[in-house]
Amino acid sequence: MPKASLRDELMRQDGLRPGLLSDEDREKIQDIIARDQRRVGRARWAATIAWVLLGVAYVVGAVLENAEVNLLPNVVIVIAMGLFYIAIFLTIAWYVRSNSLKFRQIQAGLTHIQEQLEHLQKEP
Repeated sequence: MPKASLRDELMRQDGLRPGLLSDEDREKIQDIIARDQRRVGRARWAATIAWVLLGVAYVVGAVLENAEVNLLPNVVIVIAMGLFYIAIFLTIAWYVRSNSLKFRQIQAGLTHIQEQLEHLQKEP
């Protein structure tokens, strides 16, 4: 696949017209990046809260175990295991969204650089 058609295909995936970017397309790219930044921020907060809740669950389990309560430590262990899997899932989701955002930013930067180079080549 030639370079130009690869770039054009990437632009089509984001709903942009191939070729030189209009101001509308630039705004659309910035909107997409801003939306992805908000998603990454929410994913980061969700993962952080899940890990904090997991730590709290382990502390509560340890306190209840020392208090020699028979039923509650088992419930807390089950809750902690569920929180552990949720925290892992949210951390992976955060990682994937963060990398997706990074690649979109790189793609936008490369498109801008390519536009500038094409503009310089057209000048006499």
